Amino acid sequence: MAMTSGSKTVRMTEQASMAGRLLRGVSGAITAGLVILALTMIIAQLVATRASYPGPGWAVVVVHLLFAIGAVLLQRASDRRRTAVRWWGPLIVLVLAGALLWFWWWQ
Repeated sequence: MAMTSGSKTVRMTEQASMAGRLLRGVSGAITAGLVILALTMIIAQLVATRASYPGPGWAVVVVHLLFAIGAVLLQRASDRRRTAVRWWGPLIVLVLAGALLWFWWWQ
């Protein structure tokens, strides 16, 4: 069966769509992890405050919460739009997660 330019375009679109779904799926899982991490930090700070320990600090909690909110907004936008944010949103989520882990956990 001969391949026409139309079927080649369809095949390339399916491959791009599969790559996009994979990228959005990975960034969605990372976004969920950032939300869970932010909630954990809030609980840790509240428990530490109640027990009269310093805990991680409210600044750390706020940073984790802001990163989680940013990741959720980017993920939502990339899942619902067909513009450039569909590809850039998940990539920025990965950068946000990497920056959060690098500066607040590994340093």
